[in-house]
Amino acid sequence: MNKIKKWNLIESDAYSGKFNMTYDRWLFEQIQTDAVGPTLRFFQWSKPTISYGMNQKNIEEIVDFERCRDEGVDVVKRPTGGRELLHGYDLSYSVAARLSDFDACSKSINAVCTLIHNAIVKGLIDSGLDKDGFLAGAKLKNGYDLKAKMPCFTSMTGNEIAYNGKKLVGSAQRKEKESILQHGSIQIISGTSGIANLLLLKDEVARNRLRDLMIRSVTSVSAEAGYTKNRISLLTKKLQENISKSFSLLLGITFELKEIDLKDQKMLIE
Repeated sequence: MNKIKKWNLIESDAYSGKFNMTYDRWLFEQIQTDAVGPTLRFFQWSKPTISYGMNQKNIEEIVDFERCRDEGVDVVKRPTGGRELLHGYDLSYSVAARLSDFDACSKSINAVCTLIHNAIVKGLIDSGLDKDGFLAGAKLKNGYDLKAKMPCFTSMTGNEIAYNGKKLVGSAQRKEKESILQHGSIQIISGTSGIANLLLLKDEVARNRLRDLMIRSVTSVSAEAGYTKNRISLLTKKLQENISKSFSLLLGITFELKEIDLKDQKMLIE
């Protein structure tokens, strides 16, 4: 009989974008040196934040940094790939682990990503979504043009998660040797389409067109499961619990609850 593996589980408070991404970068580095065990972390954002992928070299041509400053929106680079997206309406997660922590599919990062998404889908179903909703293909363009001014939630890549034909969970990965870091953004409430106001688009016609496209293309857990505004905190807690349970079941692991040391927060962002 295989020994049940232990993973770390971190249910973070809402932190700044700088700290969130610095901490996940640090976790990824620790995984590569075996300094920490495999970790699932849930987190939120202390203020509206645009995160963009590590491979987006022309971000100054995409994001309107001046408008972001004027509107109090932070901008931060992720240590994973993908394109720009606006946080503040989502529950985010990260998985930092070695491929061998996933046993049977340890040779393939695509299989690992599929397993992670399967755990998330099961957690979403256990939180009130209809399993049949995940069978509908997303009515979104597939593509990965990092220079295009088309945010993460306007397209589907790989095996990202859609519900009733609309994108619900975006994800981005990074692999170095035998270690992976995966980021994901689970839409809790509507609002991520507001990124259209924060990009360098040629005119208001283009801005309105992008905003309308995102409103039509993106959905949220609260909208699909019928959660009212005063129950959002309950929904977030329920999602964390159910997705964690799904990970335990599908991976055959147990979680040990960890907390972020306040000293780490100061050290990592200085």
